[in-house]
Amino acid sequence: MFHEEVELDAASADWKPRLTFAVPDVRRAQDELRKRGLSPRPGAASSVVISDPDGVTVVFVAEPAEVSKP
Repeated sequence: MFHEEVELDAASADWKPRLTFAVPDVRRAQDELRKRGLSPRPGAASSVVISDPDGVTVVFVAEPAEVSKP
């Protein structure tokens, strides 16, 4: 199951686009980003963040735990 998220905010002078992707392993995503020559930085709540040259913030967060059904 995919857990992509698109966040729309009101435009303002300091607004920048942001993409968020859920990944199974944030540490592995961080390692892979470094291998590709990027400089990921820690984000809030088990996430890692990079910015592309156009100023888009890309966030990789841990996939939510599966909710068990009764």
